[in-house]
Amino acid sequence: MDGTFAGMKAINAALLGALGGAVTVAAVVYIVDPAGSLTFPFTVADVATLVSGFGGAIAGAIVAAKVSIHLAEQASIENARREEEARLALSHSQTLSVLLKIEEILNGLYTQKMYFWECFRTANERKQIHLPLWAIVRQQAGGATQTPTFSAEDFVPLMIAKKSELIQECRLIERRYAVIEKSLEIYGSKRESLQELLEAHSEATSESQILTTIADEEVARRAQIQINALQFLITDIYTKIKIDLAHAQTLADELSEAVSQILGERALINLRRVDDDTTA
Repeated sequence: MDGTFAGMKAINAALLGALGGAVTVAAVVYIVDPAGSLTFPFTVADVATLVSGFGGAIAGAIVAAKVSIHLAEQASIENARREEEARLALSHSQTLSVLLKIEEILNGLYTQKMYFWECFRTANERKQIHLPLWAIVRQQAGGATQTPTFSAEDFVPLMIAKKSELIQECRLIERRYAVIEKSLEIYGSKRESLQELLEAHSEATSESQILTTIADEEVARRAQIQINALQFLITDIYTKIKIDLAHAQTLADELSEAVSQILGERALINLRRVDDDTTA
């Protein structure tokens, strides 16, 4: 629209310029001779030449204006194309950020569940599967995991697509995963403290067996309080991991479908469910 308007202005300006030139020439072709009479010194051929020249000028101006219109329209189309490409690139970036963060949470929950299962397998091999959960699940080595966080910009495509329920689910699973990671860190610290308390009262009877005998009632009381807290904490963590892993799997499927709807064939990736051969 802007290009067409500019072209029409160019045509109007050219026509007015050419017409003004014609009027000026028409005004000066009449001259006054020495006797004081008004004469017309040009022949018909001269006038025809002048008219032809001005006609050519007008035609040239129209052609030039049409070229200007075409160039302006092409520039407008190119600008619109670039704006659309920039919008799509931003949408790709935002949706990719959401998918990758959900994938990180999903993989983290799966990894934590498999850590429990490794502890179960080890306990089963050592014929210790009957022990309480706190005695089976060891504290993990390494520092706390940096959990992913969403920004408001991540959710712009989902908000435009009116997928507010998915935004809420993403924020919820983000928070729950952060709580699980922090809880595991606390569990590891508390279990290490219990080991330090019991160390002076324990002895190894084999590579996998430790015998603990507590004669001091105060130590026994403190140890039992810590054991109860550990058992409750690790049981709660394991329950939440299983629930949130299933929730994250479903959310990943729903997000993949939503992104496909938003971007269509331009969707870069889809999330796949992680293989889970555990049922406990």
